[in-house]
Amino acid sequence: MFKKLQKMRIQAMKDKDNTKRFALEAVISNIDAQRGRMANFVVDDQVVISNIKKEIKAYSEMPNREKEVEFLESLLPAQLTFDELVKIIEDVFVLGDKPKDVMEKIDNLGYEGQYDKGLVAKTVMQKK
Repeated sequence: MFKKLQKMRIQAMKDKDNTKRFALEAVISNIDAQRGRMANFVVDDQVVISNIKKEIKAYSEMPNREKEVEFLESLLPAQLTFDELVKIIEDVFVLGDKPKDVMEKIDNLGYEGQYDKGLVAKTVMQKK
């Protein structure tokens, strides 16, 4: 996924699409900075998704950045709906589980990066 972002950035530069270019550069530079700080840092899809979400949050807090947010959201894998997520939580939740335990179980089912972790934490805390 990281290579795809790099190719998209080059294409955005060729197309003179600064909205896409600057949004992609923000994500790519964050990942590059992480690679520079940590030895043996692996850039997998989860790292890319996490950094895209961070940039969405940052752009959401800035005025007049709706286009960047919309573009970055389009890069994310399809997100689970609230009902789908609640059903999965009900299927994997065991009494005594902490939110982190449930998130790990959901990730192991192949839904990594496709759900709101805050919603999972809130739902699990209500079950206790």
